[in-house]
Amino acid sequence: MKKNKKRLVVGLTGGIATGKSLILNQLKKLNWETISCDAISKKLFHRKDILSRITKKFKTCERNKIAKIIFSDKKQKSALERILLPEVLKELRKKISGFKKNGSGCMAVETPLLFELGLEDYFDLIITVYCPEEFQISRIHERDGISASEAKKRISSQIPISKKVFMSDFVIDNSGEVKGIKKKLKNILD
Repeated sequence: MKKNKKRLVVGLTGGIATGKSLILNQLKKLNWETISCDAISKKLFHRKDILSRITKKFKTCERNKIAKIIFSDKKQKSALERILLPEVLKELRKKISGFKKNGSGCMAVETPLLFELGLEDYFDLIITVYCPEEFQISRIHERDGISASEAKKRISSQIPISKKVFMSDFVIDNSGEVKGIKKKLKNILD
């Protein structure tokens, strides 16, 4: 008789530039299986059929130009989501299903739009990575080289972080040093 392998699938979410990738990388170092929906999305963006649809819709295939368009116009953001999200979700379901069938241990899935897309049932528990908005603005500015007002537009395009915190099983405040973040993560895992 085969032993049942214990599997845990954790949804990792938070606002833009709160540090989700930092936590995902820490879990990867602990030998967790990891998935990034942003990475899936970036990969799919360049798939020939999808890129063709995006270029036709936005008259460009440059991600920076498209980002500027979608964060300034909710209808354009919805149009891009209609092109990309079904494929991202299909890939995500396939990866989680494969892990649940054949994997063991733990899997973390970085899903920025977890609550926006109603994906709560995909996960055994949900961790939200939080930091104050001024940290987000600063990080977005450094990472993407955009103004504070552009950064605020991107932040406001998601569910408020306070609501995500309320809807989660655990919260990691990522406004401190990496050493402190590792300790908070360890406390949750224990």
